[in-house]
Amino acid sequence: MSSEPISYHLETLGPGMALIALQGDRIVTASLGEDPAILIKELRAQYPGYELLHQPNAPSLLSDLLAGSAKFKMAPQGTDFQRQVWEALRRIPRGQTRTYGEIAASLGKPGAARAVGQACGANRIALLIPCHRAVAAGGGMAGFRWGLAWKTWILNQEARLPAA
Repeated sequence: MSSEPISYHLETLGPGMALIALQGDRIVTASLGEDPAILIKELRAQYPGYELLHQPNAPSLLSDLLAGSAKFKMAPQGTDFQRQVWEALRRIPRGQTRTYGEIAASLGKPGAARAVGQACGANRIALLIPCHRAVAAGGGMAGFRWGLAWKTWILNQEARLPAA
């Protein structure tokens, strides 16, 4: 067993459920889905050997996450390139999108659009690392770790919020 447990809670959101997991004061996972049992199973698979503590009465974080009004510490796990992509995504204003190619070019790697897509697929922190803002060339919807219905829903929610 690892020393610091991971606490998590589930919240109803849009087309399904969200699971927010923290280790201490850092968000380690924010995942989306329809079935809470599957979300918890995925969390266990992601953190084998960790004690998982369900916190059913934890305060809601989702409205703050969607509005971009709260600052959270994160502990994303990824390669240097993935972290560069994730940071580039965080610089895209809420309610806007960029193509995978535009994101790659902003990192000085204009031929790395597919690698940007792979970095998005490796993201385990939905909403805070806004991979939903990455779109296909021409602006069309493309893959999203949690499904295109979620991607569309999140972008629609962001478009309704006042500018940050």
